[in-house]
Amino acid sequence: MPRDPKEPPKDKATRGAEPSLAEQRLARRKHRGAAEPADYASIDPLLLHRVITAVTSSHAAIQFGYTQDGGAFRIRIVAGKEISDEYVRPTEDVAGYFTSLEMDFGK
Repeated sequence: MPRDPKEPPKDKATRGAEPSLAEQRLARRKHRGAAEPADYASIDPLLLHRVITAVTSSHAAIQFGYTQDGGAFRIRIVAGKEISDEYVRPTEDVAGYFTSLEMDFGK
């Protein structure tokens, strides 16, 4: 069932089967400074295509970028007047994040 475009996108806390905030903080501390910079070229292009298709089919927009230091991915979703910026570090499950995003907006 398609997502209602008037409904704001779900944030990370409302997506299923993700680590708790405490687990995420522990993982971030463990990997702080030990990671390669974020690089969209490392993500499966077909997965990114499916995410773009799912988001735009829901009459929303998606923008891809990086944090100022290049250490994390910045994903901006614009649905109507709602704007959501999400940040994902390369040490996190990046493919899992994009798969969840695809499922949130998918049919």
